[in-house]
Amino acid sequence: MHNSPVQRRKIGSSDLEVGVVGVGTWQWGGGAIWASPKGPDQTDIPSAYDVALDHGLDFLDTAEIYGAAESVIGGLRSGDPRPAVIASKYFPSPKRWRLQALDRAIDRSLERLGVDCIDLYQVHWPFSMIPHRRLLRRLAAAVHDGRIRYVGVSNFTAVQTRRAYAILADAGVPLVSNQVSYSLLRRAPEVNGVLDACRELEMTLIGYSPLAQGLLAGKFRLGVQGVRTGVMSALLGRPTPDRASVVNQSLLRIGAEIGASQAQVAIAWMCRDPAVFPIVGVRNAAHAKSNVDAAAIQLDSDQLHELDAVSVPFRRARRATRRLVG
Repeated sequence: MHNSPVQRRKIGSSDLEVGVVGVGTWQWGGGAIWASPKGPDQTDIPSAYDVALDHGLDFLDTAEIYGAAESVIGGLRSGDPRPAVIASKYFPSPKRWRLQALDRAIDRSLERLGVDCIDLYQVHWPFSMIPHRRLLRRLAAAVHDGRIRYVGVSNFTAVQTRRAYAILADAGVPLVSNQVSYSLLRRAPEVNGVLDACRELEMTLIGYSPLAQGLLAGKFRLGVQGVRTGVMSALLGRPTPDRASVVNQSLLRIGAEIGASQAQVAIAWMCRDPAVFPIVGVRNAAHAKSNVDAAAIQLDSDQLHELDAVSVPFRRARRATRRLVG
């Protein structure tokens, strides 16, 4: 392992340059719609936020459906001179079939976040009652009127990504990112065309769940019962602790070799590719500091080769979802 200061990484073709590991805030607001463990003590969030920003992890990823997370971020950012990039998301629920719903969603997110412009605004899912062409053209208009700096998508397939890119390009706006589930236990983006599309279009693949909902962080061991699953687990698939054991054994071995936790090694593996930007949930100062340390790890070629080899069984796309989500 070679330790170095936290690397900086650009998001796609944008001018957004951020610390190489993003801060996931989906548990900050409580009441998230995805199944999750008990949310963090709210008193821990300011310290987690401070540690992250003080050490250069300045990309805050949130969404309007993450409970009160946008409002929490707005409160933390109020009066804070430290720079940060804020990314939020529009949730295309079935009730939102008029373009006015998108405009209202943007304005409400702006109000909760306490900002005049959202740095990166993403379409959370490809399932929209508003046709993509109309939806994306309205997002382009929001870029031109100054409410949004850049547009991203989330959970889009390669085909959907290319179409979205073309629609926005016609409106003079770049598509800079696609946020999808990606980890050593879900390498589908490498084979379903999503990562290739991002590279070809000069976009960033923002990887959420880089620790596979805790499986790569040592939360669940062999034989443990009652592992929680939820909407994301059911849709994208979630390996059992038994199936993940070979990968975890390599993470533990490499971690012992370089003085890092298995979670830090898993995050460092994600950072190996300049086209990929991992988002890691942060619930307290200790989590934030762990991510800071992970961002400074550079695995050597032998370590990367070992992790690539043991995770080959997870380098595939599920038939049930590959045509629907990235």
